[in-house]
Amino acid sequence: LAKFVSILETYPNVSLVTCVSGTFGDVVSTRQLPLSGLQPGRTAIFEAINQGKGNWIGEPSVVMFRRSSLSVGKFNTEYICMVDLDMWVRLLTAGDCYIIPETLAFFRKHNRQASDKRQIRNWFDEYYFYRNIKARNAYQLDLATLDIDIVVKRKAKKCVKRVARLIPSFYRKGNMALIIEGLKIGWAEKIF
Repeated sequence: LAKFVSILETYPNVSLVTCVSGTFGDVVSTRQLPLSGLQPGRTAIFEAINQGKGNWIGEPSVVMFRRSSLSVGKFNTEYICMVDLDMWVRLLTAGDCYIIPETLAFFRKHNRQASDKRQIRNWFDEYYFYRNIKARNAYQLDLATLDIDIVVKRKAKKCVKRVARLIPSFYRKGNMALIIEGLKIGWAEKIF
């Protein structure tokens, strides 16, 4: 925490500080980050959104930001697993990012956690996140450089493919709403 605070005190233009993080529990790993040191907010946003790579910035326990940057709003409960990435991108529209190239935080990984990628809601959430970037562009990004159409289509295909594999078990368990939602995503993005 002292290192994060020191960065915020040294660089008044930084709205978000993160670091390398690791996992423990069922999975032991260290997250490799695409950037390090002081980065313009737009550069960090591009690396976070481009090609739908995911949230390399980290979980809430890996990030520190300024209270004054909360003018961008609080966590958006419209999302499930993308709630933190949405918040980080909004914070980075207000300032720069500093990435400490040192493992300073850890979090537990286990097979029953809510953010487990096997959770179908998370697949839908990724699709809706990128679709909303394309439709609303609330972050005011240059969508042409991000190939957002390709990302949205790829996320939709991922939803349809995984739902299709699960249809027999979902049907038996009475999860028709999830099947229908997956089919609607496929239809909207012309996957079929």
